[in-house]
Amino acid sequence: MAINWGGAGLSSFTETSHDQIYPSIDPDSITLPQHFVVCVVGASRGIGAGVAHAYTKASATGLVLASRRVSGLEETAADCRAINPKVDIEIVECDITSAASVANLAERTKARFGRLDVVVVNSGLSGPVVLKLTDTDPATFQQTIDVNYVGLFHCAKFLIPILLDSENGAKNFITVSSFASLIVRGPIANAQYCVSKLAQLKLMEHIHEQYRDEGLLSWSVHPGAVDSEMARETCPEVFRPFLTDSPELCGAFCTWLTNKGRERDWLCGRLLSAKYDVEQLEARKDEVLERDLLKVTMNL
Repeated sequence: MAINWGGAGLSSFTETSHDQIYPSIDPDSITLPQHFVVCVVGASRGIGAGVAHAYTKASATGLVLASRRVSGLEETAADCRAINPKVDIEIVECDITSAASVANLAERTKARFGRLDVVVVNSGLSGPVVLKLTDTDPATFQQTIDVNYVGLFHCAKFLIPILLDSENGAKNFITVSSFASLIVRGPIANAQYCVSKLAQLKLMEHIHEQYRDEGLLSWSVHPGAVDSEMARETCPEVFRPFLTDSPELCGAFCTWLTNKGRERDWLCGRLLSAKYDVEQLEARKDEVLERDLLKVTMNL
């Protein structure tokens, strides 16, 4: 990514940057505890489906797959059952812009499994890339805010209580974020998306501060630049050469976070990239804590 777009230094925080799954985060090498339930919101395709695949490979016993597109969820469920025929799957049609819809998701999750260990909120909306606010459609602007920001609030409100109430639960709350939250110029500086993702990022920091003392582990994860269906629908031609990262990478990174999550709580409340080399990231722990890095702050 060109350094003058607004996110200088983000992509080079670790010397090594990955675009595919590598041994340190390979979900096939992770064994999660028994009775481990994961809810993936936005699991019908692309990155969200990759998250579901990763947790299945890491031996999650239960999956809640949620999205507006039930047909896509059925495809993801079939893929997960092919990986592990024993995985117990609940499919829930859910629109995260609706509080009632997310409340129903929470009720279905509790009724089916009685617990919840991990929530991964992947649902997101870009809309057409428009570089001038005066050219932006008001309805699309509002819809993007409702999905990326208000939708995260709904998921937090209704799903965090189940995470906190689950006996011996992992208590992990993850959102698929984006380095676009810091972009202010360049060919994808689409304000309706970038600003709503920044609001989402700050909301996650508030979630971390409000619930850390109750044991909640919360992270924001940039998935890389993925040639997803949404990217193909909205991305300008000039950015397409950057779409080189595996849709499975984010899920693998999330399973690494989840595995031994208490040992990685120092990364909570920060913006992480699935592309970061995790060993090099851990080597910077003291620096991250001392300087409180990987957060949005004012330069003074």
